[in-house]
Amino acid sequence: KTQFKDFDEPYRALDPVISGLQSAYAGFASGTPEGLTLTLSPQALAAASGAVIVGWQWTIPASGVTVVSGALTQRQVGLRFDPASTEYWVKVTATDDGGRTGIFWFPVWSHNDINPPALGFTAANISRSLDGGSTPTLTAFDGVNNLLDGTLIVIWSQEFYNGTETNIFSNIDAVCRLRRESDES
Repeated sequence: KTQFKDFDEPYRALDPVISGLQSAYAGFASGTPEGLTLTLSPQALAAASGAVIVGWQWTIPASGVTVVSGALTQRQVGLRFDPASTEYWVKVTATDDGGRTGIFWFPVWSHNDINPPALGFTAANISRSLDGGSTPTLTAFDGVNNLLDGTLIVIWSQEFYNGTETNIFSNIDAVCRLRRESDES
């Protein structure tokens, strides 16, 4: 990284900032072959003065994720996620002409009947405040026995349009870590 000086005070040019992606994606797999297909098209701001974005790199898991459009070295890429019992982690890197990189990580959950989301919760309540951010609370009574404290979870919605189940990627209600109140809940 290039360091600059301003009256003997060193500083470093800022890394690119990636935007236009959600903090998480979730949905039910469909189609043939079965999978949750996402077309991802982020933006990046070259934050260093005069810099421009010159490269993109997507990093996907070695198995379970397939490129269906574009390439892992392009800004826009289409990915299909096989149904799984856990999340996939995806990383995108934007590089500017000074070699500085901005990185953004996000999880993707792809479910089907064999790998359903954890079900059996009630009284989901998400409170938000300027001081504390979002705090989701729910009572889970089924499908969470083997989840440990700190497990990453996402609360999301599934909709039906004209009788067809459809993923709503913009309706991620919360992404958080699980904190168990007791061993029984």
